[in-house]
Amino acid sequence: MDESNECIIEWSYTPYDFFEQSTSFSLTVRGRDYTLLVGSGKAKVAIGLEFYVSEEFRKTGRSILNELTMEVDRRCRGVELWNFVPYHLSAPNIILPPNYQGSRVLFAEPATMYLGTGNVVLHALQGSGWLQQRLSEMRYFAEFVARYIGRHSTVDKMFLSLRAASRDPENEFLHLYEVLDALNAYFPSRSKKQICTEIGLDHDIVWKRLGNITNDKKYKQSRHRGSHSGESVNASNGLLEEARKLARKVIVTYVNYLESKSLI
Repeated sequence: MDESNECIIEWSYTPYDFFEQSTSFSLTVRGRDYTLLVGSGKAKVAIGLEFYVSEEFRKTGRSILNELTMEVDRRCRGVELWNFVPYHLSAPNIILPPNYQGSRVLFAEPATMYLGTGNVVLHALQGSGWLQQRLSEMRYFAEFVARYIGRHSTVDKMFLSLRAASRDPENEFLHLYEVLDALNAYFPSRSKKQICTEIGLDHDIVWKRLGNITNDKKYKQSRHRGSHSGESVNASNGLLEEARKLARKVIVTYVNYLESKSLI
């Protein structure tokens, strides 16, 4: 698209390296396709100048901006649930082409601002192969969360529990275990092993291991820390990351199961 004939809807986010590397996502809002570009603290979507000055945009622009902002925020939520890093997303700003001489479309109310909070996890520098795998996994989870928010109540509970874990580090293990609680509630008459067999999850490697970590009384983040007779200690960053990966594995496996049964 000719830049002289396009407007840019721009959001700012912090930290500026939240997405770790510039990337793009495809969005669809009200039947229109958009490309979201993110990088260096900016998220951008281009719209045609002809659409900007149209009567349709004057009437529905506020709703379009809000829906686009929600789509941007969903990708941010997915990244937050993947890397447990807090983020702040601003309201959108419309940047017009320098040669534009027409009237500016104004809206009565500012768009919503979104805030994610959590405990920052620092990652040591690794080789390029490791980085590319990491970015690929982060992108997958960002799209994964955006695609399934609001489509199934149990999945939403799992997302909320994972987000609570990122925002409430003192009770992180409690919230991560809630992902398993959600499955127990969905299959109330089945044992843990039966649930794992049904959805295709490895009981010992994933469910049992996640339970052992989150229930270990010696950790300050434990679900049962109050019953520990000795001095509690903080779980290591490695153990925290392992528990998070296991919880994400449960969610992804469960969603794949729902899709295979045409339940989502």
